[in-house]
Formats: sequence, structure tokens, C-alpha cells
Amino acid sequence: MRTPSHLSQAQERRRQLRPALFSKMLVLGLALLLVACAGATAVSNGTPAPTSTPTFPSSSGDQLVTIVEQSPVPGAVVVHVTEVEFAIISSITTFHPGIHYYFVVSNKGKQTHAFTFVPTYPDGKPMDEYYQYNHMLIGLDTIPPGTTQTINYTFKPADVGHYEIACRMRNHYMAGMHIPVVVA
Repeated sequence: MRTPSHLSQAQERRRQLRPALFSKMLVLGLALLLVACAGATAVSNGTPAPTSTPTFPSSSGDQLVTIVEQSPVPGAVVVHVTEVEFAIISSITTFHPGIHYYFVVSNKGKQTHAFTFVPTYPDGKPMDEYYQYNHMLIGLDTIPPGTTQTINYTFKPADVGHYEIACRMRNHYMAGMHIPVVVA
């Protein structure tokens, strides 16, 4: 059995450990605060984190949509593409291999749209949808209303042929959201 003197030594030891434990907790708390402030500083000074990409809720489901925002390759030709219900307008419809293109795709409509650059037959008729997806050159799956996505693409000599820029959201293609384009 312990004597009262042993209890006082144990109590004394606990009293000595409390400040040490408190100071360690304080240092840990300050370290966490510094890490949080460093992250806030990086965002507030305009420097985006490399893995940070804006996301929006999809209008066709519960998933988040990642917005593609690439910077233009130096010397790239800018292609403005506007999507609305139910049309696509492109500032360029004839493309050339070896030239860097910077696609700026804006959804000015009220519905979610998509952007695909897919092959067609020479007469403009669409190929089988699965074939088109398997041979798609450029694709932005989901573009929420009021957003703009940007992507670079350089056509290869093997890409020469007939294509279309199309929105493959449900029923949008059939409503007229496709235009013929060519890589020559």
C-alpha cells in the first residue's frame, strides 16, 4: 500500500508534466495555425494551387464537374466556341495540322452542354456514336451554364479529315447542336 508521501510525489510528478504537455499542445496548435494561414495566403494573393480546379454541381446529377482551364500555348490560334440552346457557333471551322489551337468554349445557355470534336463521313453524316467517342480528338464532358472552359489542341497530319463539333448531351445533338468542321 502507498503511503501519503508516495501520493504527494505522484501528485508532484503530475503537476510537473502538465506544463510540458500544455506547451507541446500549444506548439502543435500554433503549427496547425501557421499551415492554415500559409494556405490562405497562397489563395488570397492570387496564386492558385496547381491541383486546385473549380468545380460546379452538375445540372444532370449529383456529381461535381471539373472545369478545364488551360493557359494558351505560346503562338496558339484562339478559337471561340459558343454553345446555346440548341446551336454551336465556332469562330473557325477549318483547321490545319501542326498549328496550335486554343479552344475557348463558352456555355451561354441555361442548360449544361458538352464539347466534342469527332469524326464524320465526308458527306457530313455522323458516324456511329461509339466510333466517334473512340476517335474523339477533343472532349469536354460537361460545361455548366454560364461557364467557359479552355483547352489546347494541335492537330496531327493523321487527323486530316471531316469532323464535327457537337454536344452529345441527351437530345441536344438531335436538336441541332453540331456543326461540320474540317482538318485540311
